[in-house]
Amino acid sequence: MELTKALMVVAVVAVVLSAVNLYGIADRSARIHGYAESDTGPVDVIVETSASIEFVAGSDAIDWGTGHVDTSGAATYAVLDTVGPTYVTDWVETVAGSVSGGLVLRNIGNTEVSVELESNRDAATFIGGTHDQLFQWMISENEAGACAGTLGDTSWTDVAVGTPSVICDDLLDIPDGTDELLIDLQVNVPDDAPAEAKSSIITATATAV
Repeated sequence: MELTKALMVVAVVAVVLSAVNLYGIADRSARIHGYAESDTGPVDVIVETSASIEFVAGSDAIDWGTGHVDTSGAATYAVLDTVGPTYVTDWVETVAGSVSGGLVLRNIGNTEVSVELESNRDAATFIGGTHDQLFQWMISENEAGACAGTLGDTSWTDVAVGTPSVICDDLLDIPDGTDELLIDLQVNVPDDAPAEAKSSIITATATAV
């Protein structure tokens, strides 16, 4: 539509110039005035708000491998965590795990977001057993200043099923510098926990703020 409008303006100018030329032939003593016209062609685009987060590749899964509680001493449970440097205590590893830190969550959208975290299992349904079973997480900034609002669960907090936890109510969206959170995990495995593969799914949800 804007292109058609521009062509119409050019056509009108051409007619006016022709009329001025004819007038100049009829009366050479008359002054010829030049007129300039302009028009604008706006270019519009609407950028939608995109609230989007991701677990960073390489820091998007935790695997402590295969093993059992070291009962050769007085331990009744093993401690598995992501804070290092050993990542395991009183745990006899038979198949090596690949833990080198916690889960890293990044804001990849174009707006600041509030982030909720939830799990499909708690300590009882994830690990089982009776001796000091435990399943906890702890939240921190993986990049300083990433959470411009309130950071939640900053100390070890029991993971509860069906109760999403707001871990940051204003996660910034500044790429390559200020947009990442760190989620550390800790699990106590009792010596009487059922022998089986165990897994839990942690879900992060972002809402634009």
